[in-house]
Amino acid sequence: MVFWGCLQPESRPHGTVRVRINSEPATLNGFLLGDANKTTILSYLQWSPLSIDPLGLDWTPVVAEALPQVDSLIDGRLSVKIRLRKEARWDDGRPVTGADAVFSLKLLLCPGVNSQHLKNFYLLMEDARVAEKDSQTYEVIFRKPYFNAPFLAGDLYLFPEHKTDSTGVMRRYSVRDMLERPDSVARDSNIQKLAHWFNTEYHGRRYVFGCGPYRLKSWETDKRIVLERKENWWGDALSNKNNVPVFFTARPQTLVFEIIKDEQSALAALRSGQIDLINGISPLAFEQVDTQQSPLQKFTPNQMAYHALYFNLRHPVLAEKEIRRALAHLVPTADIVHVVFRNTVYPAATFIHPTRTEWLNDTLRPYPFNVQYASEVLRKNGWHDSDKDGIPDKLLQGRRQKLRFTILTNTGNPARQNMAEMISASAAQAGIKLDIRLMELPQMIEKMRSHDFDMFLGGMVSSVVESDPFQIWHSTAYSMGSNFTGFSRPEADALIERYRVTLDRRQRMEQLKKLQALVYEEIPVVFIVAEKDRMVASARLRGLTVSDQRPGYWLGTVDLERREAE
Repeated sequence: MVFWGCLQPESRPHGTVRVRINSEPATLNGFLLGDANKTTILSYLQWSPLSIDPLGLDWTPVVAEALPQVDSLIDGRLSVKIRLRKEARWDDGRPVTGADAVFSLKLLLCPGVNSQHLKNFYLLMEDARVAEKDSQTYEVIFRKPYFNAPFLAGDLYLFPEHKTDSTGVMRRYSVRDMLERPDSVARDSNIQKLAHWFNTEYHGRRYVFGCGPYRLKSWETDKRIVLERKENWWGDALSNKNNVPVFFTARPQTLVFEIIKDEQSALAALRSGQIDLINGISPLAFEQVDTQQSPLQKFTPNQMAYHALYFNLRHPVLAEKEIRRALAHLVPTADIVHVVFRNTVYPAATFIHPTRTEWLNDTLRPYPFNVQYASEVLRKNGWHDSDKDGIPDKLLQGRRQKLRFTILTNTGNPARQNMAEMISASAAQAGIKLDIRLMELPQMIEKMRSHDFDMFLGGMVSSVVESDPFQIWHSTAYSMGSNFTGFSRPEADALIERYRVTLDRRQRMEQLKKLQALVYEEIPVVFIVAEKDRMVASARLRGLTVSDQRPGYWLGTVDLERREAE
């Protein structure tokens, strides 16, 4: 959806758009684990060959001049060729080339670089190289057919080789080396130094080099991140051409991401004109925004995201599925939908958004809230309050364990905090004690990555296009991916591995539905609700692009009224 005002846009970039984000990103390094705020900001700075069009909700060429060329090779391997736009330039004016794309792949796969959450996607890749007769084209070879190969090869943050590796350390190695002999590569002291430097705060905070329309101007800790429109940006020459995605429209001169943790403070800033846009507003606050009394606009695009309660399956008590089953029946989903979200979300039973009906296993339903059933499950499995302190206990592996756990959730998210309180109160009816611990999001992410938690109430944002479940649900993703819970089932691993190499879409959808059923039965996660975004914007943001694709908006199409201060 694009919402256009009645005035024609000015030809030169002008004005400042101020957007609230609820926490400071840990980094602006595209390869390091971060959060949704990082991804939002990077979309204006550091581009990929391919991205998802917020209007068409499908893959579109951005730094690439066209969608990939895919060829099946005689021996069953797959070739994906991508040609980059000859106009594309880095911040210093140097051309973006196929060598930069191949370098970026090597960097992502390099041992020592903290990109473990991404590396699982590339296990079917064999090699990558620059085309012999065309420096703008790179080719990625996959060992076997892979449904997501064309987009995996192109959905890649690009880093400039001449800036990131000025001494050419990486040129000694190929992508194949990174994949097949990482231990040998890791012994190279120069590789170790490069990886260490790339992981530092410097590279993701003070030094952000890209080919998007904006550059990082300043970052004030816990206050704001300011992006400035580039002069003579290479994309301006393409912005009026046919079939060019909306990303090439970048009208505001300055984008400011204001870090405001408290929602009421953010809404006050919006009403006073200090900021222009807030998304992810809590339902009650969104309901109370009156657009008749204030010059504001409200939008509710679908959001490919869910809130869920995650269990640590390596915890000595939570390793018991029946304990997780009892807890699943203590999540008051219907009350959460009604009270916390004011009936603006979808009850969820799986990791697929209910609006993606082709992918969804619609036979699954949220676990019914039933305190009596949960209590009976605990009793049948030997949990009794032997010391009369009100909390059931049991002897496990020689130690008396109690049904007392800590739920982690992040500050700056009133809806999650309210959900945590409701779940804790419901669990108490069955004698289970759930303590709530609030943390800043970057610190919580570190706990998740290190599997240092009992359970956490969090979310995950997915894509409007089909994605690969390997990173979250395959057992190997526990150590080098986003399988935070430790979910592991041989049937699930086999299903995911078949899914990746199945090119028939109908068959893949059936496999995906079977995977959803396996996850539902094992209960590593209790999916609670699937989201709609709740966004409020100043009426001065004419032409704002609103989309189901995260983060829910593209600011580049905004045509601003001038403020006197600008």
